[in-house]
Amino acid sequence: MGTVVGSITEETPKFTVLARKGFYEVRKYVPGVAIETMDSDDRAFQRLAQYIGVFGEAQNMKKEKISMTAPVVNRQHAESKQLKCMQFLLPSKYTMDSAPIPMDQNIKLVEVPERILAVHTFSGVADERIARAILAELLAHMKKDSIQADEEQWKLYRYNPPWTLPFQRTNEVVVPVLNFPKEEAKKESS
Repeated sequence: MGTVVGSITEETPKFTVLARKGFYEVRKYVPGVAIETMDSDDRAFQRLAQYIGVFGEAQNMKKEKISMTAPVVNRQHAESKQLKCMQFLLPSKYTMDSAPIPMDQNIKLVEVPERILAVHTFSGVADERIARAILAELLAHMKKDSIQADEEQWKLYRYNPPWTLPFQRTNEVVVPVLNFPKEEAKKESS
């Protein structure tokens, strides 16, 4: 997953840019499938990596090795409000019907619907404290632009491994948009 200089060679989710707002973009993402678990970052990453076969035999019912994708997604747990839930998006060839069933009961397959997200991209270290500060700024910009956000569903996207130089990392704070006007949408492909 990437290198020390931050190049991203893994498959990333496809999207269309609907608007560029200065501090953020509004994007429409295609649907997909993810695997998800809840734990500390290190344990969650290891568990998900075992499912796709990073450390040897894939820990899924088909024993099928699966390519790593980017980003690694963190979302907040509904009750604790901490970023304790981690997702790997599966390659686009998978559907809920074709994705291998996890052997680990702590991993679940999750359908990721088509979605419109406000996205702020940044470099550097992306921990929860920094992500929450960026989220607050993103929400303020969205409010100024009269764009409603589903604040409870925000996520942190991290595209690079921890050994990537911090200034070379690509990270994003994303939040679902509830009311993006169709007449404002300017289509630009990603």
